[in-house]
Amino acid sequence: MEYVFNKAISQMLPSKTVDLMNKGMEMRAKGIDVVSLSVGEPDFNTPMAASYAGITAICNNKTHYTESRGILPLRRRLAKKLKEDNGIDCNEMNILVTPSAKFALYIAIRTMVNPGDEVMLLDPSWVSYAQMVVAAAAVPVSVPLSFENNYTITREALESVVSEKSRLLILCTPNNPTGKMLTMEEAKILADFANEHNIMIISDEIYEKLVYDGNRHLSIASLPEVADRVITINGFSKCAAMTGWRIGYLVANEVVLKQIYMFYNHTMTCIPAFSQEAALAVLDCEKELQIMRDSFCARRNYLVNELRKLPGVTCHMPQGTFYCWVKMERNNMNSDQLADYLLEKAKVICVPGTAFGAGSEKCLRMSYAVPQAHLEEAIARFKKVL
Repeated sequence: MEYVFNKAISQMLPSKTVDLMNKGMEMRAKGIDVVSLSVGEPDFNTPMAASYAGITAICNNKTHYTESRGILPLRRRLAKKLKEDNGIDCNEMNILVTPSAKFALYIAIRTMVNPGDEVMLLDPSWVSYAQMVVAAAAVPVSVPLSFENNYTITREALESVVSEKSRLLILCTPNNPTGKMLTMEEAKILADFANEHNIMIISDEIYEKLVYDGNRHLSIASLPEVADRVITINGFSKCAAMTGWRIGYLVANEVVLKQIYMFYNHTMTCIPAFSQEAALAVLDCEKELQIMRDSFCARRNYLVNELRKLPGVTCHMPQGTFYCWVKMERNNMNSDQLADYLLEKAKVICVPGTAFGAGSEKCLRMSYAVPQAHLEEAIARFKKVL
């Protein structure tokens, strides 16, 4: 039988990070002693108060449809959080609760572009952005940034690729994979650029709570001159170890949100009430979340300091996330060859930089969202083969 598939979907590439996560699980199942630094998932449990809220909701039969936009108490609490923490002027009608931040990203992209439109990606960028753009029958366009100046966003880099087809720009701060955070100077550059070229911005801020060294997260939607052009994406998977609860949210002005909601209404209807109740509870679990952040910070310091001792290795100190972005010079290997080499010789899984677009040819992403003992074992193995 000859099948005919959607052309845009057929052009998508698999997720390298998911593939490597699955590969690590398969190798362990076969008894292979492998250390995986590929997964972007906290190795902590969901805070007990959130889990209890979810269980209680199920026991109280909160297992039916909810309001499609999200339960009102959660949206009101998120609006308060966004005003106080992010400086975003919004209310509950500007918020849509979604089944993960990942789905929020997709419906935002799908709503804002038409076939053939161009979407600008600040590379290196998360592996799924380009594929979501392809699924929307639009065209991902790389804005290559440089490792040497720590991937600073410049007007020159933006202007070098913008065209009359440019409709959307995707920003990630703190950045996956580099760990870099948006500065006010960069935010103003992006705001001026977006206004001049009539471009919308999707700001993925899923790692906003995982920042270190006194750094303060900046939401570009807090700038009044560009606020109406920004769709802010966030969620609970990374900051609260709630990856399996599948709950995120997006924030936009009422005109934009109305269009996104139209698409959402015909695809998801709503998400489980118990996930929403858990998310509402976790917003008051700051003590537990701080313990997790402190642990990540200590692991980050250890991993970066040890990596810098290895020959041919350069590593910027990540300001946020739980990833190290490592440039490795070894026998002129590219990132795919480096990842294969470390897997074969050291039995350590790292994500090759090529998965994240331009500017990543000799880079590897290493997650420190793993136990300290795993990091120490990985370093010991690196020392043997490097």
